[in-house]
Amino acid sequence: MGGPTSWGAGDAASFGWERVKRDPAVIIGAVAVVGLAAGFPNVIGGGLQAALASDAPAAGSAIQVLMQLFGFVVGSYFAGGLSNLLLKVARGQPYAFNDILGGGRWFMSILGAQILTSLAIGVGMVLLIVPGVILALGLSMTNMCIVDKNLGAVDAMKESWRITTGHKGGIFVYGLLVFALVVAGMLACCVGTLVAGPIAALGYAYIYLRLTGQPTAS
Repeated sequence: MGGPTSWGAGDAASFGWERVKRDPAVIIGAVAVVGLAAGFPNVIGGGLQAALASDAPAAGSAIQVLMQLFGFVVGSYFAGGLSNLLLKVARGQPYAFNDILGGGRWFMSILGAQILTSLAIGVGMVLLIVPGVILALGLSMTNMCIVDKNLGAVDAMKESWRITTGHKGGIFVYGLLVFALVVAGMLACCVGTLVAGPIAALGYAYIYLRLTGQPTAS
């Protein structure tokens, strides 16, 4: 791995679009399944909370919290497998849909990192929002660092902060572009979000590879 190579927000989005076009079924399907797996417990919890709202509101609220925590854990498991798949696609390496099921080897590190980054960003948001945004940008590559470099939670957070130094502004611009893509997808009867999500995710993988001086698929 060499030093960071040049990149731009538009380059990242274009890269994501080109890769999705080449294999929409696997890439869109993988991102969609991971999103559904992580979000489904919250849907169940919300439904149970609504059902118990009149008879046992406290129990309904407790169930909702438990289901949210379960969804957080499930999301952390799949985050490793999805990051691995995205990095393979971004490098032009062979990949398969079932790569998303291989998150177990990074699960504890990613779960720990998710907890720590959520706490850090939450505290930062309380402090007039700006520190939280800066922390979010600086820690945005944590999962990629865990999967790519087999780092523990804290070391991956430090590495993410290091490689994003001097690039947080560019990542912020890319985040704005992603937001615009998602909004456009929602306006297209929400169907467009199925494409916008994978494009955005692959863009982040592209940025990570550029920040760490690694080659990307042509």
